Amino acid sequence: MKTLTVDIVPCVESVSQVSAAPDGLVWVVCADRNIGSVVKWMDPKKGDWNLIPDLNNATRVTGGSKGKAYIINSAHEVSSYTKKGVPTTLKCDFEPSELSIGPDGRLWVLSKGLGESLGGKRAYYTDNNGKDWNEIVGAACTSMDAGVIDWQDPV
Repeated sequence: MKTLTVDIVPCVESVSQVSAAPDGLVWVVCADRNIGSVVKWMDPKKGDWNLIPDLNNATRVTGGSKGKAYIINSAHEVSSYTKKGVPTTLKCDFEPSELSIGPDGRLWVLSKGLGESLGGKRAYYTDNNGKDWNEIVGAACTSMDAGVIDWQDPV
């Protein structure tokens, strides 16, 4: 197991979410009373935190591969961002509230809405950067992490 020691994330107020990406980058959503809810990223090999420019309304982040992250903003839009801040907005016909990248690069999203009457939120995934969304029928999720599962039989 590798351990990453981080002294301080340079945010004015607080960190609300951390995501470690498959490519090794670490992404955070943090509150900054001067500019809003921002996203910063760090390459552990270098140790410097970098601000995604022109993004001040982030609510959730999940790190992808090749220096890309997916972010939900306060308007409930999902966008992919490069480390330099180049956004691509994904079309969603639902209100996203949580997201995670699977080990195969698949983007998973939980939505607010009808699934909540079942005790959770609806789950969707896309294999093509939001061109098509697939709903997991009957899902009533409360949280998600689409990371790697190293299953071993306990016997």
